[in-house]
Amino acid sequence: MLADANVAINNALDVEYYKQYAMAPQITARRLFDQQHFECVGHCYNIAVGQLLGMIAHEIDPEFSFIPDGKAWEDDFRRLTRSRHEGFYHGSPLRVPPVGLHAIYEGQARFIQLQFLDGIRKALLLPTITSRPTCRRSSVSLASRMSR
Repeated sequence: MLADANVAINNALDVEYYKQYAMAPQITARRLFDQQHFECVGHCYNIAVGQLLGMIAHEIDPEFSFIPDGKAWEDDFRRLTRSRHEGFYHGSPLRVPPVGLHAIYEGQARFIQLQFLDGIRKALLLPTITSRPTCRRSSVSLASRMSR
């Protein structure tokens, strides 16, 4: 029973380390590397993705008919650890990507905001452009049309 509790705690730490590294690797890499319980990036990703797939499969695909079974790649992870492949053993050099998920999400949000603002701009200007009188000059300014 104590061994099961130890596994659960270690897995929870691995998932937390995965989240921290994935969200902001440039901020968290040094701190994670110095953590006593941080195994390596490959191990954290293995635990996090394996648990995620297990939870999803439990709800919608218990037979793993279309969701991959994380247990199937355990041998490959062990082989990478045994061969001391970078990123898969304790103390392995920790490569830091230039952006993390936080930066990607922030960039996506800004891009969506620009698309929204462009759409609003078109919605405000389109009636003005298409309803402009062709025979006589309008005395209503563009600014007053947009404020309606």
